[in-house]
Amino acid sequence: MQKSWYILSECQQKDEYTDEYNEKMAFYEKICAHKKPYFFGYNYSSLMKEYRETTNRAITNARQKFRMELDEMLRAYENGESLPEEQRIFVERFLHSLKLDSSKSTCNMICWEIEDIFDGKTWFVADKADLYSLVRSNEEYSPPLLDKIAKLCKKSEQKRAIKCAIGFLLNKEVFEYDEEYSNIDYDMADILGDVCNNEDQLCDLLLDYCYKYNGNKEILWNVCGEVIVKRLSDGRSLCYPIADHNGDFEVQGKKYLMRECVVGGDEDEI
Repeated sequence: MQKSWYILSECQQKDEYTDEYNEKMAFYEKICAHKKPYFFGYNYSSLMKEYRETTNRAITNARQKFRMELDEMLRAYENGESLPEEQRIFVERFLHSLKLDSSKSTCNMICWEIEDIFDGKTWFVADKADLYSLVRSNEEYSPPLLDKIAKLCKKSEQKRAIKCAIGFLLNKEVFEYDEEYSNIDYDMADILGDVCNNEDQLCDLLLDYCYKYNGNKEILWNVCGEVIVKRLSDGRSLCYPIADHNGDFEVQGKKYLMRECVVGGDEDEI
């Protein structure tokens, strides 16, 4: 895929270029997908972190400079209301500086709805210590095994940091080295699996490494995410809709019933 489709700086137009080439670059500049949609930020943590930092700075600046909330200015701008020139420029610069596209696409709006539901909620647990004790299964292992796991994880974290630094030095796009990060984690899953092939024991080892030695929790979730989700869901009651002609509610012309099941075991109990 040519870079002018996703890197804005590759769409430059210059006097020494032909009119035909500049016209093509002007078109590419308009359609360039140089920003990932907002909901992608949950898959690219570095982008989401930068997005939130930029937004928090803009919130503070809007309050100090204009005595207004950023959301209030954004609503006025999006609704086509008249804003003082200085405020309009401020909003446009803010939107341009965001590393994620916050336009009202369907998936973005679904993401914001989910964020609103979980805003301020701790879900299962109150703090990190509770999460650790809730998820851990108390699998026994030898201390030397934890030392070996810890050394491998630290080596992986160093490798990740080096790749990040190289990415910045080479001015690589964020998503390019984010994909390289994921390759590191896939390799770690194989390496750690060779050291400990018991997935429950490996999960406890990584939990101890992350919560007792303040290790990088991305490795834990990338390697043992499915095990953690299974431990959190086993024995819990879940509700879900099924299509039924005699259902209690209707969605897009079809009737549905809510069913409840207890998760866990070879088959979920209904």
